[in-house]
Amino acid sequence: MSNRKFVIVFPDITLLSIFIFFMIMQNISFADAVSHIDDSIRLYLASFPPEERRDVDALKLLIGQGGAFCAQVALVNGEFAGLLNTWRFPDFCYVEHLAVSPHLRGSGIGGSIVDAFVGASSVPVILEVEPPLDDLSRRRIGFYRRHGFHLLDYPYVQPPYSPSLPSIELNLMCTSLLPDSVIDAFVHTIHTSVYGVQNN
Repeated sequence: MSNRKFVIVFPDITLLSIFIFFMIMQNISFADAVSHIDDSIRLYLASFPPEERRDVDALKLLIGQGGAFCAQVALVNGEFAGLLNTWRFPDFCYVEHLAVSPHLRGSGIGGSIVDAFVGASSVPVILEVEPPLDDLSRRRIGFYRRHGFHLLDYPYVQPPYSPSLPSIELNLMCTSLLPDSVIDAFVHTIHTSVYGVQNN
Protein backbone atom coordinates (compact mmCIF):
# COMPACT_ATOMS: atom_id res chain seq x y z
CA MET A 1 0.00 0.00 0.00
CA SER A 2 2.98 2.31 0.41
CA ASN A 3 3.09 3.17 -3.30
CA ARG A 4 -0.42 4.60 -3.33
CA LYS A 5 -0.72 8.36 -3.33
CA PHE A 6 -3.85 10.05 -2.01
CA VAL A 7 -4.94 13.42 -3.29
CA ILE A 8 -7.69 15.07 -1.29
CA VAL A 9 -9.98 17.48 -3.14
CA PHE A 10 -13.40 18.95 -2.57
CA PRO A 11 -14.94 19.88 -5.91
CA ASP A 12 -18.30 21.61 -5.77
CA ILE A 13 -20.32 20.08 -8.59
CA THR A 14 -23.56 22.00 -8.70
CA LEU A 15 -25.65 19.36 -10.45
CA LEU A 16 -25.24 16.70 -7.78
CA SER A 17 -22.95 18.33 -5.22
CA ILE A 18 -21.03 15.09 -4.81
CA PHE A 19 -17.63 15.37 -3.21
CA ILE A 20 -14.90 13.19 -4.63
CA PHE A 21 -12.56 12.72 -1.71
CA PHE A 22 -10.06 10.02 -2.61
CA MET A 23 -8.28 9.71 -5.92
CA ILE A 24 -5.42 7.25 -6.01
CA MET A 25 -2.38 7.24 -8.31
CA GLN A 26 -3.74 9.63 -10.92
CA ASN A 27 -5.54 12.88 -11.46
CA ILE A 28 -9.11 12.54 -12.69
CA SER A 29 -11.47 15.15 -14.04
CA PHE A 30 -14.57 16.17 -12.11
CA ALA A 31 -16.70 14.90 -15.02
CA ASP A 32 -15.07 11.47 -14.78
CA ALA A 33 -15.59 11.44 -11.03
CA VAL A 34 -19.28 12.28 -11.36
CA SER A 35 -19.64 9.37 -13.80
CA HIS A 36 -19.09 7.02 -10.82
CA ILE A 37 -22.20 8.16 -8.93
CA ASP A 38 -24.25 5.25 -10.30
CA ASP A 39 -21.47 2.83 -9.26
CA SER A 40 -21.64 4.29 -5.77
CA ILE A 41 -25.41 3.89 -5.52
CA ARG A 42 -25.26 0.27 -6.75
CA LEU A 43 -22.61 -0.57 -4.15
CA TYR A 44 -24.61 1.25 -1.46
CA LEU A 45 -27.71 -0.84 -2.17
CA ALA A 46 -25.74 -4.10 -2.36
CA SER A 47 -23.73 -3.49 0.82
CA PHE A 48 -26.33 -2.37 3.34
CA PRO A 49 -29.71 -3.88 4.28
CA PRO A 50 -32.74 -1.53 4.24
CA GLU A 51 -32.66 -0.94 8.00
CA GLU A 52 -29.06 0.31 7.74
CA ARG A 53 -29.50 2.83 4.93
CA ARG A 54 -31.82 5.47 3.57
CA ASP A 55 -33.69 4.85 0.32
CA VAL A 56 -32.09 5.97 -2.92
CA ASP A 57 -34.35 8.98 -3.46
CA ALA A 58 -33.49 10.27 0.01
CA LEU A 59 -29.78 9.69 -0.67
CA LYS A 60 -29.95 11.58 -3.96
CA LEU A 61 -31.76 14.43 -2.22
CA LEU A 62 -28.98 14.64 0.38
CA ILE A 63 -26.31 14.61 -2.33
CA GLY A 64 -28.12 17.42 -4.11
CA GLN A 65 -28.37 19.52 -0.96
CA GLY A 66 -24.72 19.36 0.05
CA GLY A 67 -24.32 20.94 3.49
CA ALA A 68 -22.90 18.75 6.26
CA PHE A 69 -23.45 15.56 4.25
CA CYS A 70 -20.56 14.48 2.05
CA ALA A 71 -20.88 11.63 -0.49
CA GLN A 72 -17.43 10.46 -1.55
CA VAL A 73 -16.08 7.83 -3.92
CA ALA A 74 -12.74 6.04 -3.94
CA LEU A 75 -11.03 5.53 -7.28
CA VAL A 76 -7.98 3.36 -7.90
CA ASN A 77 -6.27 4.12 -11.20
CA GLY A 78 -9.56 5.58 -12.43
CA GLU A 79 -11.56 2.50 -11.43
CA PHE A 80 -14.41 2.84 -8.94
CA ALA A 81 -13.23 1.19 -5.71
CA GLY A 82 -15.65 2.19 -2.98
CA LEU A 83 -17.77 4.78 -1.23
CA LEU A 84 -17.58 6.82 1.94
CA ASN A 85 -20.58 8.82 3.15
CA THR A 86 -19.84 11.20 5.99
CA TRP A 87 -21.23 14.17 7.88
CA ARG A 88 -18.98 17.07 8.84
CA PHE A 89 -20.01 18.96 11.96
CA PRO A 90 -18.01 21.69 13.74
CA ASP A 91 -16.83 19.44 16.59
CA PHE A 92 -16.68 15.99 14.96
CA CYS A 93 -17.14 13.96 11.77
CA TYR A 94 -19.57 11.07 11.53
CA VAL A 95 -18.97 8.17 9.13
CA GLU A 96 -22.39 6.95 8.01
CA HIS A 97 -21.34 4.37 5.40
CA LEU A 98 -18.13 2.83 4.11
CA ALA A 99 -18.09 0.12 1.44
CA VAL A 100 -15.44 -1.29 -0.89
CA SER A 101 -16.16 -2.93 -4.25
CA PRO A 102 -16.42 -6.71 -3.73
CA HIS A 103 -13.50 -7.57 -6.02
CA LEU A 104 -11.20 -5.23 -4.07
CA ARG A 105 -12.11 -6.34 -0.54
CA GLY A 106 -9.11 -7.59 1.38
CA SER A 107 -6.74 -5.48 -0.72
CA GLY A 108 -6.21 -2.77 1.91
CA ILE A 109 -8.30 -0.18 0.08
CA GLY A 110 -10.81 0.13 2.94
CA GLY A 111 -8.07 0.78 5.47
CA SER A 112 -6.43 3.32 3.18
CA ILE A 113 -9.74 5.17 2.81
CA VAL A 114 -10.22 5.27 6.59
CA ASP A 115 -6.62 6.36 7.21
CA ALA A 116 -6.84 9.15 4.64
CA PHE A 117 -10.15 10.42 5.99
CA VAL A 118 -9.11 10.30 9.65
CA GLY A 119 -5.74 11.83 8.80
CA ALA A 120 -7.42 14.76 7.09
CA SER A 121 -9.80 15.42 9.99
CA SER A 122 -8.88 17.93 12.68
CA VAL A 123 -11.77 16.75 14.88
CA PRO A 124 -12.76 13.34 16.30
CA VAL A 125 -14.33 10.85 13.88
CA ILE A 126 -17.18 8.66 15.15
CA LEU A 127 -19.09 5.77 13.60
CA GLU A 128 -21.55 2.99 14.41
CA VAL A 129 -20.72 -0.74 14.42
CA GLU A 130 -22.68 -3.86 15.21
CA PRO A 131 -22.04 -5.31 18.69
CA PRO A 132 -19.27 -7.94 18.80
CA LEU A 133 -21.66 -10.89 18.86
CA ASP A 134 -20.23 -12.89 15.95
CA ASP A 135 -17.01 -13.31 14.01
CA LEU A 136 -17.92 -10.81 11.28
CA SER A 137 -18.80 -8.02 13.71
CA ARG A 138 -15.67 -8.73 15.80
CA ARG A 139 -13.53 -8.55 12.64
CA ARG A 140 -15.14 -5.25 11.69
CA ILE A 141 -14.43 -3.79 15.13
CA GLY A 142 -10.86 -5.09 14.87
CA PHE A 143 -10.51 -3.40 11.48
CA TYR A 144 -11.47 -0.01 12.89
CA ARG A 145 -9.28 -0.51 15.95
CA ARG A 146 -6.30 -1.09 13.67
CA HIS A 147 -7.07 2.26 12.07
CA GLY A 148 -7.19 4.33 15.24
CA PHE A 149 -10.73 3.87 16.58
CA HIS A 150 -11.73 2.95 20.13
CA LEU A 151 -14.85 0.94 21.01
CA LEU A 152 -16.86 3.12 23.37
CA ASP A 153 -18.58 1.80 26.48
CA TYR A 154 -21.70 3.78 25.70
CA PRO A 155 -25.30 2.57 25.28
CA TYR A 156 -26.44 3.44 21.77
CA VAL A 157 -29.46 2.83 19.56
CA GLN A 158 -29.53 3.78 15.89
CA PRO A 159 -32.88 5.43 15.11
CA PRO A 160 -34.77 4.03 12.12
CA TYR A 161 -34.21 5.59 8.72
CA SER A 162 -37.97 5.59 8.19
CA PRO A 163 -41.04 4.88 10.39
CA SER A 164 -41.49 1.44 8.80
CA LEU A 165 -38.00 0.30 9.82
CA PRO A 166 -36.77 -0.82 13.25
CA SER A 167 -34.28 0.86 15.57
CA ILE A 168 -31.02 -1.08 15.95
CA GLU A 169 -28.85 -1.54 19.03
CA LEU A 170 -25.30 -0.73 17.96
CA ASN A 171 -21.96 0.33 19.42
CA LEU A 172 -20.05 3.51 18.79
CA MET A 173 -16.38 3.79 17.89
CA CYS A 174 -14.40 7.02 17.95
CA THR A 175 -10.88 8.16 17.20
CA SER A 176 -10.78 9.88 20.61
CA LEU A 177 -11.68 8.65 24.08
CA LEU A 178 -14.10 11.33 25.25
CA PRO A 179 -16.30 11.81 28.32
CA ASP A 180 -19.92 10.69 28.07
CA SER A 181 -21.08 14.31 28.15
CA VAL A 182 -19.27 14.97 24.85
CA ILE A 183 -20.54 11.73 23.31
CA ASP A 184 -24.05 12.70 24.44
CA ALA A 185 -23.74 15.91 22.44
CA PHE A 186 -22.37 14.05 19.40
CA VAL A 187 -25.22 11.51 19.57
CA HIS A 188 -27.80 14.28 19.82
CA THR A 189 -26.39 15.87 16.66
CA ILE A 190 -26.30 12.52 14.83
CA HIS A 191 -29.86 11.65 15.80
CA THR A 192 -31.30 15.02 14.83
CA SER A 193 -29.21 15.85 11.75
CA VAL A 194 -28.62 12.40 10.25
CA TYR A 195 -31.74 10.49 11.28
CA GLY A 196 -34.18 13.37 11.61
CA VAL A 197 -35.21 12.61 15.20
CA GLN A 198 -37.38 15.49 16.37
CA ASN A 199 -37.45 14.95 20.11
CA ASN A 200 -34.09 13.69 21.35
